[in-house]
Amino acid sequence: MSANNSALRAALNASRMNENRLRAAEAASSGENNSANANLQRVLRESAELHAQQSQITASEAARLAKAEKDNEEMAVAASLESQKREAALRDSLLREQRAREASELHAAIERSKVETSGAVAAANSAPLPADWTEHQNAASGKKYYYKAKTGVSQWERPVDELPAAAAPAPAPTAAAANSSSLPDGWEIYSNEEGTPYYYKATTGVSQWERPTRRRKRQRRSARHRRTLRR
Repeated sequence: MSANNSALRAALNASRMNENRLRAAEAASSGENNSANANLQRVLRESAELHAQQSQITASEAARLAKAEKDNEEMAVAASLESQKREAALRDSLLREQRAREASELHAAIERSKVETSGAVAAANSAPLPADWTEHQNAASGKKYYYKAKTGVSQWERPVDELPAAAAPAPAPTAAAANSSSLPDGWEIYSNEEGTPYYYKATTGVSQWERPTRRRKRQRRSARHRRTLRR
């Protein structure tokens, strides 16, 4: 009887020990699961943070690239505008130089014409007076005048000898004279130092490089002439 009790106690003790082992194993397994869950949660959290950082970096890089592209476009537009301004300034400068050169050439040609005219006048003034003419001076103004005792004529202009028509043969027509003959009324042709011809109208003081042309009036046909043509 005692032996059976002892065996029963031993079996109970063994059963309790097994239960304790099972509980310990379950506790260990639960702890491992909790630890694994915690690790999983930590990994997920770190992954979410890394993804957020990557998204932020991508958005920042995209904004930086967009700004750089916009800056490049603005710089290209500014460079194009600056180039256009330089080209326009260069064209204006060349045009001003050309106009100044043309004006200088025209002015020089006009001045030469004036010098030639004044030289001709000086030569005429230095020539001896015609017969019967004498030079005098006005007492009030001091200006010279000329008097011809034979006719009683007095004048301010210096008289010149009137040569017969046969004594002054007409010069041969030059190319300039031939060209002037086909010009409109009042226009004359001259040449600058380089031999380039230009045109001058003394009545208006206008000078130009382009050859002036005559304006032709269109003749209107009469009604009778138009009827004749229809027939």
